[in-house]
Amino acid sequence: MSLRDTLLNEGIKIGAYFIRNRKPKITTTIPTIQDLEERLKGIPNPKITEQFPQSVLENPVEIPVESVSIETGAEKGTACNICTMEHFSVTSGALAEALRFAQNEGLNSKEAIKRMRQASQELNMAERIDLAPEEVTKLPEDEKEVAHWALPQSRDLRHSINAIKSVEDLEKASAQAANIADTFSEKLIKCKPGFETKEGLPTEIAALKKMVEERKR
Repeated sequence: MSLRDTLLNEGIKIGAYFIRNRKPKITTTIPTIQDLEERLKGIPNPKITEQFPQSVLENPVEIPVESVSIETGAEKGTACNICTMEHFSVTSGALAEALRFAQNEGLNSKEAIKRMRQASQELNMAERIDLAPEEVTKLPEDEKEVAHWALPQSRDLRHSINAIKSVEDLEKASAQAANIADTFSEKLIKCKPGFETKEGLPTEIAALKKMVEERKR
């Protein structure tokens, strides 16, 4: 190859190198970080718009909050006495079952002890919740008298249960519980004179009346 051709080839290579590596000319303004942040604020988040349509976001719907009243099913003013009656009924049943186990397996029977503990717990709940002063004050006057009668009866029965040391003691406590439950239900029914002349009895009072009648048979 001649010197002329060699110089020509080298010149072409050098020219191609500079063409490939030359810096491009920038004809637009380069945005700053602050400019980019401002642009991002204007771009909607696709997740938010997908979950909440634009019409909902612009016009939120106000949901009214209504007060909820809890109906116990018992006539106003009788709820705590009805619950007390249930506690007395459960206590009487638990002691009767405890006596049955104790007569067959002895006073140390697990089932007897379990039911005596249940009876004591029922009376505790009646005294601390349903016969508490703040509940009794809500009752009509005649029912207040029934509640005032029930509180010391419950305490005495609870003490009798805690003092049980023999099957005979358990038998006495069981009889005491049955008597209290019967007497309480009779007193409560008498607080509702005239119900028999109305069309039907309230569910709770009817159940108490039926229970008392069955116990007397």
